[in-house]
Amino acid sequence: MRHAPPIWVIINAVQGGVPPRPQRETMVFRIFRRGKSEPTEQSEVLPAHLLVPFSNTPEDREVLQFACEFANAFQAKLTTLCLVEVPRSISLQDCPKTRLEEGEQLAHIAHEIAQQMGCLRFETMVRPAYHCGHAIVETVQSLQADMVLMAVRYRRRLGLQTLDDTVETVLRRAPCYVWLYGVPEQEK
Repeated sequence: MRHAPPIWVIINAVQGGVPPRPQRETMVFRIFRRGKSEPTEQSEVLPAHLLVPFSNTPEDREVLQFACEFANAFQAKLTTLCLVEVPRSISLQDCPKTRLEEGEQLAHIAHEIAQQMGCLRFETMVRPAYHCGHAIVETVQSLQADMVLMAVRYRRRLGLQTLDDTVETVLRRAPCYVWLYGVPEQEK
């Protein structure tokens, strides 16, 4: 399968009527798509269902705020996925209640952000998972989401900065657009 080239999108917070964000003036996003490089039908151009993995980091909150604006602009449904990692020694059905309650708290925070942003079509999901990347891909497939919007997390390996396993898995396996948001290392 031939991969489409990545699309770079630069949004200037001063142009286009977007309210300025105090922490940064320019945000850089990278959008990836598996499969065809040219959209062939209207449904591929306008996303109808967006998925945002949410873990309540500052980057995740910014991604969710942008996703709410994006969903409202395209009248798309927005689903926030709050994952609870479970060790492989425990069955997913036997996930401890305390871990599920943590996921519910994340879902409540995401719901509050969506309400503040005025998101019209919004839902949250809490799901236990062994590996977050695989759970995100399975959720994309079950919901038939058109785009995943997620924060980039890096790790240092042998002095090199690389993407973490979750992001790599989603980029390799998700059958939809993947929108990545990251803060340059010097701003953290």
